Amino acid sequence: MDDEELDRTTDVRSLRPEDIYEHRVQSGEVRDCVQSLPEKYREVVLLRCQEELSYEQIAEILEVPVTNR
Repeated sequence: MDDEELDRTTDVRSLRPEDIYEHRVQSGEVRDCVQSLPEKYREVVLLRCQEELSYEQIAEILEVPVTNR
């Protein structure tokens, strides 16, 4: 979640400044971790977490089978 999404989804007036700062730091760390993933894994994470697609939808988009591993 970026700063704009935080502002849209949360009443930032109800948060303490240190909570807002901590959220932004953690968001940056998560973003960095996701960006460091190999592309094939990053794409799955983004489709699942950001786009909220099902595993079946992701498999269809990526043209791979759904497995239970």
